[in-house]
Amino acid sequence: MAELFGIAAGVAGFVSLSVQIGEGVSKLRAIRDSAGKAATDISTLIRELDLLTHVMQDVIAHASSRNDSVIQHCQADCDQVVRDLKSLITKIPRTSKSAMKASALKLLAFRDWTENVTALQRSIQGAKINLILITTSRNSNQLNELTLVSQLHTSIATADPPGEPASELVSTAASDSTQSLTASVGTVSRRRQLKTRPKRNCLSRPCSCVCHRTSRTKSRFWALEYTPWGAFQQSCDLEACTATKYGASVRLALSQLGIRWAVELEVYAITAAGKFSLRPSLEVEQIVPYTSPGFEIIWRCETSRISFEEASRSLRQLHEADPYGFKRHVNPGGKSYIEEVLRYPWRMGKNQIQWKLLRLFMQEFEMTKGTESAAFLVQCAKWIGEGPHLDLLETLLHLGYDISEVVGDFQDWPQLSSPNWMSEEHTPDPFFIEYFGIVCKQNQGFAGLTPLHEAILLESTDVVVKWISKSRKDEKNSLGQTPLHLAVADPQRMGALIEAGHNVNSTDIHGITPLMYAAAANQAESAILLIEAGASINAVDTMYRRDFLYYAAARRHWRFIIKFLLLLEDLAEDLAEKGIVETWAQSAVILYHVIYPSWYEDHEISLHQLLMKCSTANFTFDNITFGTKDNCLLHYNTSITDFGVLLENGFELFNHMNSHGQTPLMVAAKFCEPDLVKKLVEVGADVNLKDSYHRTALHFALSKVQNNLDHGFWIAMEIMRILLARGADVFTTDGCICPCSSGGRLSAIDLINSSAYWRQSRWGKSLVGAIELLCLTTEYRGEQEGKDLLLYFLQREKHEELGMSHLCLQRHPSDGLYGFTDSSRSVRLQDEDIDAIMDEESEFLDILEIEMEESNAKNYEQLLNDWFYQMKRRFEKLVEEEESESIKKRAKVNDQIKVL
Repeated sequence: MAELFGIAAGVAGFVSLSVQIGEGVSKLRAIRDSAGKAATDISTLIRELDLLTHVMQDVIAHASSRNDSVIQHCQADCDQVVRDLKSLITKIPRTSKSAMKASALKLLAFRDWTENVTALQRSIQGAKINLILITTSRNSNQLNELTLVSQLHTSIATADPPGEPASELVSTAASDSTQSLTASVGTVSRRRQLKTRPKRNCLSRPCSCVCHRTSRTKSRFWALEYTPWGAFQQSCDLEACTATKYGASVRLALSQLGIRWAVELEVYAITAAGKFSLRPSLEVEQIVPYTSPGFEIIWRCETSRISFEEASRSLRQLHEADPYGFKRHVNPGGKSYIEEVLRYPWRMGKNQIQWKLLRLFMQEFEMTKGTESAAFLVQCAKWIGEGPHLDLLETLLHLGYDISEVVGDFQDWPQLSSPNWMSEEHTPDPFFIEYFGIVCKQNQGFAGLTPLHEAILLESTDVVVKWISKSRKDEKNSLGQTPLHLAVADPQRMGALIEAGHNVNSTDIHGITPLMYAAAANQAESAILLIEAGASINAVDTMYRRDFLYYAAARRHWRFIIKFLLLLEDLAEDLAEKGIVETWAQSAVILYHVIYPSWYEDHEISLHQLLMKCSTANFTFDNITFGTKDNCLLHYNTSITDFGVLLENGFELFNHMNSHGQTPLMVAAKFCEPDLVKKLVEVGADVNLKDSYHRTALHFALSKVQNNLDHGFWIAMEIMRILLARGADVFTTDGCICPCSSGGRLSAIDLINSSAYWRQSRWGKSLVGAIELLCLTTEYRGEQEGKDLLLYFLQREKHEELGMSHLCLQRHPSDGLYGFTDSSRSVRLQDEDIDAIMDEESEFLDILEIEMEESNAKNYEQLLNDWFYQMKRRFEKLVEEEESESIKKRAKVNDQIKVL
């Protein structure tokens, strides 16, 4: 052969062209193996050339003669492919030891050979179309075979599953020539793709084993990814892994130095099939600042500073000014415009603008920058729980997103069915089963899906059954999901897998079992199959320690829970087993009433239906979330309706105290439920019971009066009236020793505590609450107790005037959640420190004692006048402080204006 790429004529020349293209493909494969990040681009060209070679071979095989006119017609297109391929390869210098470094740098610059790559792709496409169309018109009976060849860019089928004859693979379109070519391709190719699966290559498609896990950290201008030290100390935890990869990569943006370039350096040591290689890589990328016009427009649009029309007009102007450069813009963090738009779901009302911007970039500007990486798909998947992740994926595919070669980065993949989502109940596809089904239609083997996984997602039950016999049991994808996990929506497939011996207690990477998947998916029939096959109902996941019943409750599948309880009742034979049923029934009630209560009473079943499964409603339980033990159902009741249901089912624990000494009445007062407070005192709830820190229900009501500045203030006042009318003791103290309150600290004192509360209460509601408490005390308890309350108020004010130290809550600090503290908490001050402070202020204590003796000699009216005078002075002092602060702020503003 005179030269590498020559021009030939006739069938012999056509065969020669096919051979030459094959040789060129071999060279590209050699280049790809050492091309680093350019491997994806080269792989795309190789697939296109492989397809063209197969079509050429098919044409040669069916040529009617050595001078077939079809071959002559298509030869010119194939000649052009050869010339373009030659032009591309000649730009890649032959690698030698002396020139290895320079060659590697040029290979990494492959993405800049846009013209050569585009020309080659265009000539390949033209040759393919002509060959397929001419051959199709020559023999319509070969339609099915040709449509199959046209899909070889995904995979080449070589074998059938056991028991499935080749005739079953023929599309019905082969016998009906009126059906479209597209329909035939869609039907045949998907089924053929499941026939074979090349051996996993962990270098091109990393698995999720420990050998490929990395640690990552980043800032606005740099990012670091490296193999953690623990990976070197562990053996691989995945049998299918074929290579180890250890090393690090660092990306540094130089924009802070005025250099609009980013440098990415990576060095990895790779061991595979008895070979060891060291792969360094250096890449330089042009960047734009975070505040560049394009990124600023996106930010202004998101924050409603400009409309979409203004944003789109400005973006079009930027695109027209530099079409090629604009499409390649990335910020110092390496994010493109598309990635920035999809960084997270925009708030309600702005999401439609977000979709419009996405269409503008991908459809009108034909941008793809940023979508090629695995991180982009992970970013889109992280919309789950906050935005429509399925709709986003389908929209991207509709806009031309090429997902066929994307490798999922499952190290950063979002959690499955997470309670941290905005609404776990309403989030669709919580385990990404439907998501993977969409992706693997175009990306065979994505997420480590085996042919059996994909058959379950895409194929008929008959095909699934055939693949079960061919596949290994319990193979897992990158999220640790087995075929059983994915089959929960179809009891028939689930039954076939169980019958074949698949492990019903297999777990994914978060310890979630197929039974938990079935519960979350509301698949009662599948759940029953799993339980009857031995699935553990006591298993919990490793993330949040939730069992399968918890997953059903999180998705509000209460009928599923009822069916499970009925199944347990049918299976229970002796008293011990009936006790187990009782435990599960109580757990269901707790989930319904405590963990996932309905504020709108829209549950598909009622509390009464669940309580009927329990032998009694007077059981207690622990709440790990709030750290309380021995709670009863009424501790978490906020509805009069549910209160009535509890009474109907024999509830009697009205004065039951939990581990913090809290009663249901205290909870009702704490959460401002006046109707429930009234009902509780009517059925005998004790209004003067004290919790672990001597607080009564009145203390909790007074704390709401103090802290609420809206409608809750008046609700708390109503609760206070109800409690006082039922004999609540105003003078119950918390055991605190402080000179501001003789005999202990009253919660009522907080109503006039410090100026901070007064500043928050513009209309003086704290003072109004104190006056109302004084009036109610006098009304229900008599004038003497009203006088005693005034003395407490006066002592507090005199203590403030003398400037004495407050020792309140130093011995027993209060709890921020319920108003009491766990006994294990450390005190703020030691007893000897408190005693020392009191000794230092002994003179002030004597003065305070003398003044209080004088006040005690006065009658109620005189004390009331003294207290009002003190309140007047407090307000005047507060006004002076506010005016002084206002003058200082104005002076500061004026100074700043002068400087400008």
